[in-house]
Amino acid sequence: MSTYKQAFNALIEKFRNDNLIKYRFYDFANKDFNENAQSRICHLSITNECDYNKDALLMIFTIGKNMSRIVIQSEGERTTNPSSTYPQKLEALRLAKDNKWKYIAVAISSDDFENETIRNYVVSIESTTYGKATVCVIDECIDYLKKHNLPDFYRCKQKAGDIEYSLSFIKKDKLIDYIKIFDNRAEVESSIIDTPRQNYDYSTTKGIGINKIFYGVPGCGKSYHIEHNILGKDKETKKYKGEYEEENIIRTTFYQDYSNSDFVGQILPKITKDDNGKDIVEYIFNPGPFTLALIQAIKNPNQNVALVVEEINRGNAPAIFGDIFQLLDRDDNGVSEYGIVNVGVIDYLEQVNFGTEEAPVYYTFNDIKIPGNMSIYATMNTSDQNVYTLDTAFTRRWAKERIANDFGDNDIKDMYVPGIIDCEWKTFVDAINNHIQNKLDDLQVNEDKQLGAFFVKKSDLLKPSVAWSADNLTEEQKKEKLDKANAFAYKVLEYLWEDVSKLDHSVIFIPNYKTFDSLVRDYIKNGANVFCDDIKNKITKAE
Repeated sequence: MSTYKQAFNALIEKFRNDNLIKYRFYDFANKDFNENAQSRICHLSITNECDYNKDALLMIFTIGKNMSRIVIQSEGERTTNPSSTYPQKLEALRLAKDNKWKYIAVAISSDDFENETIRNYVVSIESTTYGKATVCVIDECIDYLKKHNLPDFYRCKQKAGDIEYSLSFIKKDKLIDYIKIFDNRAEVESSIIDTPRQNYDYSTTKGIGINKIFYGVPGCGKSYHIEHNILGKDKETKKYKGEYEEENIIRTTFYQDYSNSDFVGQILPKITKDDNGKDIVEYIFNPGPFTLALIQAIKNPNQNVALVVEEINRGNAPAIFGDIFQLLDRDDNGVSEYGIVNVGVIDYLEQVNFGTEEAPVYYTFNDIKIPGNMSIYATMNTSDQNVYTLDTAFTRRWAKERIANDFGDNDIKDMYVPGIIDCEWKTFVDAINNHIQNKLDDLQVNEDKQLGAFFVKKSDLLKPSVAWSADNLTEEQKKEKLDKANAFAYKVLEYLWEDVSKLDHSVIFIPNYKTFDSLVRDYIKNGANVFCDDIKNKITKAE
């Protein structure tokens, strides 16, 4: 099977046989030219002495397939490996500048590439981008060429991410005519920067980032603990006053169909308009929460950044983290001990300006790591049904903290339960939880099935002024009580029916009910009388 390089050699050899050019490839390792060097850099010298600007340096890219699309392949990972595209392109630009040669970036497919139309062409990338890794989709261009009977020459603009390329499609037998005409040395001069990008150093971030899971019974206040006690959100002003700025807090929630591409990022099509107002499709990397948090940590090396993952075990966490899993091992400074090469994320990061518009800063990345100033906080409800288990290899990379089921000084404890006469919420929760603790064997559940102190919100409960026994209420207040009792039943009683006592409802409720709907109807009429005697006696004052 022929390669793009063989196809290019055959094309150049044809012109040499016609006595039109001389050519030689660049030996990247020895910094010299010879005819047979294994390189993407080719120096052409047009033999007709009358031609102005007869020397050209060609940088050769590949036309291939990417996710069923025909593309000009990426300009390369940011490595110092001489076999990769990036350092060769950098060298080609400098050679062109130093020798005052034309610089022409061309892309070519192999001779046996599946698309017959593009096999007839060489594509010139007329706009020079310095250190940009992109994949440029050219399917629409190929459709145009085919529709217009394969013209000798076609020039267009094509977007790849935030880069707009000027492309020229040249019939292979017209390539030398094009090289004679095209001159972009002014573009080369502006593309070579005096100070190349620096490789990003993760040790420059300040902080000791951690991975920590907070777990406990449903409604015990795990998210509240992270929000207020870890991230420092003030309860009164709703402003962050601790170690975290609001823009440095990135949140996501795992669920059953949540994927690695949702978490890290993915290439998605986007409909935009070209210069003529025509709809075009762009394929753009959309960063996920992990990548967004990573960018914030790099942009703000002296600030703490938090990635908050709610319900970490409701999705397949090891699969969602994917290769990020390896980054969870951290050194004493909170930086990942082992990096990964995620090309999509690296390419995206290298297009991000980590400085300001007036003083832009761009980096190259040899790998991806979690910086020392970036922490990952997660919540986990261990009582949830139909959730994924977290294996030992995953959980050992996390610190864990159980959140106590404690009301503290929160006045929710003094609110009244709708549907039961003069029963405070704390009294109800304590009665239910004590009963569950005493009946774990009968219920065949663990202690995490208890009710959390914040299982409901204040708005789900009644104020003392409109408690269930209150008289002289308006019709609107009476309706509010009934609505809240019904809502309370479907939130709290349903949990006790479906989750806690699903194997034997008579452990929690009196053995009168065959359906949950009949339980709700009776609760609205009879309140605490729907519960077994142990619970009823603790929550009843005067039914």
